[in-house]
Amino acid sequence: MIKLFSSNSSFFGHSIYAQSANLFSMARNDAEEKRSGKLKSEVIEVSALSVKHIDSMWEIFEKYYADVSFETFFFDLKEKQDVILLTDSGNGVLEGFSTIRVFRKELNGKPYIAIYSGDTIISEKYWGQRALQKEFFLYLLKSYVKYPTADIYWFLISKGYKTYLLMTRNFPNCWPRHAVKTPNPVCEIIDHLSLSMFGDNWKPEKGLLQFDYESGCLKSDVAPIDDAALLDPDIQYFRQMNPAYALGDELCCLGKVDFELMVSYPVKLLRDSISKRLAS
Repeated sequence: MIKLFSSNSSFFGHSIYAQSANLFSMARNDAEEKRSGKLKSEVIEVSALSVKHIDSMWEIFEKYYADVSFETFFFDLKEKQDVILLTDSGNGVLEGFSTIRVFRKELNGKPYIAIYSGDTIISEKYWGQRALQKEFFLYLLKSYVKYPTADIYWFLISKGYKTYLLMTRNFPNCWPRHAVKTPNPVCEIIDHLSLSMFGDNWKPEKGLLQFDYESGCLKSDVAPIDDAALLDPDIQYFRQMNPAYALGDELCCLGKVDFELMVSYPVKLLRDSISKRLAS
């Protein structure tokens, strides 16, 4: 009797496991069938994130980053105010995100606003889409309207060239960049922000954050800088400024949120849209 019961328990256990695995496989296949391949975006407060949101964010982050723990990821997330969530418009699966924190600062008696981008990642199969850029531009536009008399900047720290290109490709005024000297007032703001936020990890003589702890780095097969990429002067400049990017060093950058940006970016989107229609 005991042997029979034990055998049946094993059978039922395997049966339940098989059914669960089958249901999971069916759900995964169903999600894949509904996948549109196009991203949609939304901004929500970090305090409003669900456990499911955070688990999905960590799953994507862990896929592309090495040498970082969930505890470090979660602590960093809690320090932010808002997050841009990127989901597939068909199946609703989270495929990317970017965290944001807004600082009100003062330097030499002059106030300014710094919009700081934290962890940013997008699943590789969605690279090249502009849902993130469009949503972030709207976020900047709202800040531009909210603080009409203040100087507003996007403060970006970048350990990968793709995030660096988000700035250089879209901001008429941003630093550091290829063939453009960084003005002294901008250097002072970068130094002010980097020192206040990262302390001794900020190396002003290099313009880099070099952490004395494991802060995470992109996995070696994620957006490596090869010979073809180095043909781009912006990418070449990024590697020149941040030679140890693969080890997790971060290049500190600043983009001016000004009237020129408010005009140029919508024009760029319109021009690109027309080009795509003409090419199709």
